[in-house]
Amino acid sequence: MAERDPFAARFDDLAAASAAASPPPGIPALITRVRRRRARRAAVLAVAAVLLVSPFTLWKPFDTTPHPVATATPGTSASPSASPSPSATAQPQQPIASPSRTSPSGSPKPRPSKSPAAARTCTPNVYGDVGEVSVAEDEMWASPACANATVRFFWVTYRTAADGTRVKYRSVSYTLSHAKPSVSFSPLQPPEGCGYSEHVVRGSLSVPATLPTSVTYGNAGSYWSGRGGVMLGRYFSSECPEA
Repeated sequence: MAERDPFAARFDDLAAASAAASPPPGIPALITRVRRRRARRAAVLAVAAVLLVSPFTLWKPFDTTPHPVATATPGTSASPSASPSPSATAQPQQPIASPSRTSPSGSPKPRPSKSPAAARTCTPNVYGDVGEVSVAEDEMWASPACANATVRFFWVTYRTAADGTRVKYRSVSYTLSHAKPSVSFSPLQPPEGCGYSEHVVRGSLSVPATLPTSVTYGNAGSYWSGRGGVMLGRYFSSECPEA
């Protein structure tokens, strides 16, 4: 029989002694081992949670942004209300309507019609002088506004009386119309043939019986316009020689 290796024999003895000293694990040993593993796992998770939270905890003191603090007011609670808070968003405003030349339906906007008062106004152009007066047969005179229009005027002659006053010698009134738009005439002159004046005036004013001595050839138009008329023509003869 071969001799055993002393090292192998020693190893076998140690293995047998170890097996005898350590009985096989039973149910209590398994429960203890599981509890240890769970405790070790819980400790690892706690350390990981601390490591995750610590950066935010270190950063928080450096956040200097002021935050509003909810304060309790009489009749209200400090807890957040369930009702929505007013939003700072600006409400949309109604667009300002700009002037448009089209109606809401898209069709062109009709132009404003002339007022009835403006349509009834007839302002014919009249021209003339001592001897003839006419209405200008233009667009105004042919318009419907002047369909039944008439124009009144008169001529008057004033003579110088013995006391130096100017008195009416003769006068005639005329009316122009579409049937008779022009009139020719010859003002009557006093027999002395001097110291008189002739005036052709448009308007419905009455003919004055006298003429102020202050009225001259140059200011006769102002005199008649002050009485509501329009002077169309005038003539002033020379003064009569003294006797």
